[in-house]
Formats: sequence, structure tokens, C-alpha cells
Amino acid sequence: MVWALTVLAVLSLAGVIFDNIAALWQIGGVLIAAVAIADLVILRSQQIPTVERLVDPNLPLGARRPVRLKLYNPGRQILTFRVHDHYPDDFTIEGMPGNAILDGRRSATLRYTVTAKARGDHHFSATDLALKSALGFWSRVIRIDNTELVRVFPNFGELSRYALLAARNRLSMAGVRRRQKRGQGSEFHQLREYQQGDSLRQIDWKATARYQKLIAKEYREEQDQQLFFLLDCGQRMRHRDQDQQHLDSALNALLLAAHVAVKQGDAVGFMTFAGSERFVAPRKGAGVVPALLRASYDIESSTHAADFVRAADAFMAKRLQRALVVLVTNTRDGDQDDLMLAVRLLQKKHLVIVADMREPVLDECIESPVEDQRTALNFMTAHALRESRAHVHESMRHQGAVVIDILPRQLPLALVNEYFDIKRSARL
Repeated sequence: MVWALTVLAVLSLAGVIFDNIAALWQIGGVLIAAVAIADLVILRSQQIPTVERLVDPNLPLGARRPVRLKLYNPGRQILTFRVHDHYPDDFTIEGMPGNAILDGRRSATLRYTVTAKARGDHHFSATDLALKSALGFWSRVIRIDNTELVRVFPNFGELSRYALLAARNRLSMAGVRRRQKRGQGSEFHQLREYQQGDSLRQIDWKATARYQKLIAKEYREEQDQQLFFLLDCGQRMRHRDQDQQHLDSALNALLLAAHVAVKQGDAVGFMTFAGSERFVAPRKGAGVVPALLRASYDIESSTHAADFVRAADAFMAKRLQRALVVLVTNTRDGDQDDLMLAVRLLQKKHLVIVADMREPVLDECIESPVEDQRTALNFMTAHALRESRAHVHESMRHQGAVVIDILPRQLPLALVNEYFDIKRSARL
């Protein structure tokens, strides 16, 4: 249309100069109008293609996944069009928009990939088709409403890898230390003949006198214990490292630790605070990890400050049995007094792990060479923050809590290692 009108404009300018071209301009205008109208009529008579979107309703966070658009031309005319699928705002895509040419009564499939950048519920809202007319004068835009819900979960691909290693008793390949020795633990298992290397405390003297040979007690790690997570969902957990929020790292740690704990016969639950408030009572069994995944996939961090004492009061009001309570957070100077009071309250009944995540930028500022005033100020500020954190962590250790000061990406394996150490030492 633009080119046709450009030619017509040139003819009109030429008609001002040359009288004999004026008639040609009029004929050209009528001809272009007739052709354009005919092209429009043909375009409006074309049947609209159908679109079916094929996408997995459950997507892992941060992983590329395919989306297919099945297009079908119900009419007999050849259709040429451009396709744009309305994907969720928090997704990144490759391969969209796309182009398609469909013969009559034929189908085709367009493919593109999406990468989810945020957990929770998301919607594919519609698909736009820009049909091109037969002569190219017009483009007809059609919006097909095919809204579809997808749920973005923590990356269960990584969790599945850890689960497979655990199933094969090879968690050590992933960095998990499990050093349980035969005969050690805190729950009585059976009597057996004394073996070299057994502790004298394991000898059962009554059984020894009865059988006239040394008989030892064999122990195993206690079963039917509880692992409970208190997840900070406040403003500190909104911080991102390598395009992942601290809250995402916390959820990954929860799911991996839950899988390991369930394998040990323990029950797992969690409670969130500071914005999103959710409570899942401790459970054990094969369905625990999927249930936790469904209950936590859409939890979001808020802009509220964490009230640790209020969260501890709410948890203690549940009157659960003694448990290993893991409080996952990211603290600053202003949070420390409140956190210490909360830990003191939880310690009255439970064994507490404080997993305090820190930003990698602190380590980077301390390890970077001091070359000018700016880097010197960065070094001094980072050093002061780390010293303050270390002082508070040491105070909580004196109260009997276990403190993990760690980078977010290191939290899942570190937490599992600490869980095994506590189980082995029978502190719970």
C-alpha cells in the first residue's frame, strides 16, 4: 500500500508539470483503489487459523523449556501471517515472533523456548496473528484468546539430581558428608557380638554374663524426629545473586534437606513470616517433598521488615514436639537484637540452626585490592559489617544455637551436612 501510494504521489506531482500525465494519475488512483478494495475483500473472507499452545503446566525456575504452537488453516486459500504469543512478563524467550505460510487445510507447528525468572503462577494470555493479504496491501491482526496457567516451581531438576544420588547412597558426590559408623548413634538397634574397635560403653554386661562372651549394643540414628523451617520472606530476602533471590536459595535448601530427612524417617514442615505467612505441619513419608513443593512454589518475598520475635512466638504457640528448627534469613545490624531474642525463645524447647545468608559482594570487597579512596572505603565498610555479623553469630553460639554464615548458593549442601552432624551427635 505504501509503495502504491508513493507511485500515485509521484504521478500527481508529475501531473502538475505535464498536463498529459494528469489523466494517467486519475486512472492510476482508480486502479489502485479497486485493487486494494478487492484485496481487502479477499482478506476479510479468509477463514481464521486455529491455534493450540502446547506447554508444560509445571515449569522449573531458570531452565529453558519448549513451547509449541500448532496452527491449522481451515480454509482453502494459502495464508501468510506473523505470529506473536503473549508469554508471561517474567519470562525471557527465544524464537518469537515467528512467521508461517499455510496451504489450505494444512497444519504447521511453530516452536520457541521460554525461561522462567520468577516462581509462582503465570499466564500465557493470548496469541496474535497478523494475516497478510494476497497482494500484500493489508494486514489483518487477530487476537486469539487462549489463556493458559503455568506454575513455576523451584528447579526440581537439580533437586532430582540430588535425590538420585541419595537413592544410591552417593550424596558424598554432591558434597554431603555422611560419616555414620557401625554401632554409633543414639537409638538402640540390636545386640551383637563385640567387635574390635567398639567402645567399652557399648558393652551390655548382663548379656555378656548370660552368653559368656562380650556382647555389644548397636545403635542407629534416631527416627521419628522433626525438622522444621522458619523462612524469612521479608525485604532482606529480596536480594539477588546471579539472577536468583535469596528466598529461592532458601527454598532449594528446604527441599533438599526435606528429601534427606524423609529418607532418615524424620518429619518435615515449615512456616513463613514477614509478609507471606504460611504453615505446613511436620509430616513424613514418600509424599512429603511433592507436598512441600506445591505448598511453597508461589511464596514471594515482601517489602516488610522481619519481626523475628513475633515469628518465634507464633511458632512456639503451635506447641510442637522438640524439633530441629532451621531459621533461614539474611540479617543486617538493625536485625541482630531482635534475632537474638527470637533464638533465645526458640532454644527453650528446640535445637536451633540459624542459617544467615550473606551477599557475595561483602567477600568481593574484602578480597579486592585497595587501590584508591573508593576501594578503601568499600573495604572498611565490608570489613565492619562482617565483624558485626561474626560478633552476633558468636553470641548465638554461646546460647547453644548452631549458626551457619554462608553464601546463598552454598546453603543447600551446608544445611544437609549440618543435619547429618546433629543426627550423628544425638544433640536433638
